[in-house]
Amino acid sequence: MDPAATIVFQSRRRRDCAERALVLQALNIPHGMQADGMGWTLWVHGEYIEPALAELRLYEDERKTERLRPAEGPRVQSLGREGVLAFVFLMVLFYPAGQYGLFGWNFWNPGRMDSQAVLEGDWWRPVTALFLHADLGHLVANLFFGALFATLTSHLLGAGITWAATLAAGALGNTLTTFVHGPGHLAIGASTAVFGTLGIFTFYEWVRRRRQRLRMTQTQRLRIVAPLFGGAVLLGWLGMGGGDGEQRVDVLSHVTGFVAGSLLGALMAWRDWPERLPVRSQSIAAMAALLVAAAAWIAALTA
Repeated sequence: MDPAATIVFQSRRRRDCAERALVLQALNIPHGMQADGMGWTLWVHGEYIEPALAELRLYEDERKTERLRPAEGPRVQSLGREGVLAFVFLMVLFYPAGQYGLFGWNFWNPGRMDSQAVLEGDWWRPVTALFLHADLGHLVANLFFGALFATLTSHLLGAGITWAATLAAGALGNTLTTFVHGPGHLAIGASTAVFGTLGIFTFYEWVRRRRQRLRMTQTQRLRIVAPLFGGAVLLGWLGMGGGDGEQRVDVLSHVTGFVAGSLLGALMAWRDWPERLPVRSQSIAAMAALLVAAAAWIAALTA
């Protein structure tokens, strides 16, 4: 360092000095930065000391104001009512169809998850299995938690994107289960998709909060991990157990659904969806989900 220079800032981290050096550089204040054995120092010559210190004080005040400003919550994209009503309607409609058939078609055998059949080419089963339920208790539980998780997620993503992502997470979860378990896995129910929705919400909100961490106080930053904690508790409380798919809790499918949803949620938050997508994306996503479901059932019933 020049003997005639005066230190105006020092820190153990190079990045801290570099940030303040950029402030001085923007104002054309001559300066220097170097390591001193204990950290890093930023210095200026005598005639520039007062202007440099004044600008650095302003910079620190702005940083403090920014940190103390409450973190913005996400804009509510949708209340999710229409999507939930459509979900309930379809699940209730398919319950008797799965149990007793409809118009002479057997929905159960070609529609349920059968990992052996999937490995042999029945691509539709990871989708169609989401619409079948073993009994009323199975149906009601999935309706309740599916509606709850989807409503919360619709606030973040909008109803169309939420339900398209839910269907994708359920199908991906069932497919992943096929490859993890191998032949012999039989399953039905929307729970894979329900836990997929939980994964979407959990990891979307976690990534979103991480991206806002510079605008949070130290106490507020503890809220970053809250979605992960909540998601883990719900997965453990609702999704764990033992069983073979149709008769008891299908733990593997719950976990794979949650994992698939987590990946989708993190991806959407990283890409800043739906904020960066046009408004029509919601209706396009909803229509795409219905078309995929319809195509899967047509393939199942005509195979």
